Amino acid sequence: EPAKLAELMRRFINDPDLAASMGHKSEQLMTQYTPEAAAKFLSEVTSFVLKH
Repeated sequence: EPAKLAELMRRFINDPDLAASMGHKSEQLMTQYTPEAAAKFLSEVTSFVLKH
């Protein structure tokens, strides 16, 4: 929906603090999806399964 996207973009342009906050939260969220994080999760699941 182009109109909705334009509305959200205007909010970020008009509120730089909101844009910065959302950017920071997005950056934190993305750290959960690194190859290292995926490997750690898989290792933990495997360890749990082998113990039970």
